[in-house]
Amino acid sequence: MKKSEFRQLIREEISKVLKEGQLTDQKLFNKLESLLKTHDWTYFMSDDHRAYKRGEYQHEEIKDLMKQLKNLGYEEKVKKLYSMYKQ
Repeated sequence: MKKSEFRQLIREEISKVLKEGQLTDQKLFNKLESLLKTHDWTYFMSDDHRAYKRGEYQHEEIKDLMKQLKNLGYEEKVKKLYSMYKQ
């Protein structure tokens, strides 16, 4: 399975779970915070292509989750959380 296919599958699963109401807003924030804590903020400077791609993938996950939370009306809270972890 290609990474793009895997990424699309993850997005579809997240959307499905959200539609079913299985994730609360707090769980989404917890997931975002976990991603922000573990993200390699310097991935774009890496000489290792694998590290770069991994960081790029993680950054896309963060952006997707932030967008979902903003759409739920948490734009200010998302911005504040993001600024706490971005280096």
